[in-house]
Amino acid sequence: MTLVHRNNRILSQMTDEEGGQFATRKLARKTGIDIRLKCTVSEIVADGGQLAAVGLSDNSMMETRLLIVAIGVSPNSEPLRGHDKGVPVDRQMLAGAGIYTAGDVAVTPHAVTGATGIYATYPNAMQQARTAARHLLHGHCQYAGSVNTNVLKKHIDFPIVSAGSFTGEAVTWQQGDIWRRVYLEDDMINGYIIIGDTRISGYIYQLYLSRKKVGSTIKKILSAPRHDAYYRHMLGCDQEP
Repeated sequence: MTLVHRNNRILSQMTDEEGGQFATRKLARKTGIDIRLKCTVSEIVADGGQLAAVGLSDNSMMETRLLIVAIGVSPNSEPLRGHDKGVPVDRQMLAGAGIYTAGDVAVTPHAVTGATGIYATYPNAMQQARTAARHLLHGHCQYAGSVNTNVLKKHIDFPIVSAGSFTGEAVTWQQGDIWRRVYLEDDMINGYIIIGDTRISGYIYQLYLSRKKVGSTIKKILSAPRHDAYYRHMLGCDQEP
């Protein structure tokens, strides 16, 4: 199997450059997929009406009987609003009187930064729908805001979790197939990427949402060899005997 990708790494929407390149190398090794980067399909060769080969932008030719072209997806709000900029809603998920909007077209505030935008992920859509349903049934409920979290772990044995903005001071720890990085701003987590072993991601996510200052402890948290080290740190029982 060959994956042709025009970027310098795969998963470019959920990683920074260094993290994405690390993930690309590890995924190629673990899956055996031949990953061609900075490359696109430039020619399709048919034989008797059937696909026979494809030409690539690096001037190479590859024989194949199957070609899958994937260019991603984007929410389509044009039938609703006449444009593709989404549907603004309030904290009750109301776009207008008696009109609830949830899911990939909903324009909502970010739970951390407050910036409004389209945060098209399944967890956000699910929580938005619950907010709308509770408000419709009970007359009260407020959406706490969206988080641009990305999770890849169900289909491959190499999980990756990321969230937030990859700006600020980068703090990185890497060992073997594990790669962890957080971005700090004012000693608070501005964004993070966790690759290979994501059992720590729940704790990092809560630190990110709570805006807790972690500048003095984050290196220890990231480099803990045991995935339960953060719980031990919280309980004050992480001292060496």
